[in-house]
Amino acid sequence: MTKNAGLKQRTRDHLIPLSRGVSDYIENIVPACRSCNSFKGTKTVDEFLFSKK
Repeated sequence: MTKNAGLKQRTRDHLIPLSRGVSDYIENIVPACRSCNSFKGTKTVDEFLFSKK
């Protein structure tokens, strides 16, 4: 995810997407910039990071 995203562009992202059947619990939520969150889509963080290599 980007390091320098502005505060106004932060969104709530799920480490494991809700579409994977995971509950909306606090341990699964992290801040992310809007563009990264959109680009990540329904991937897990690991899938997203691997796809960027």
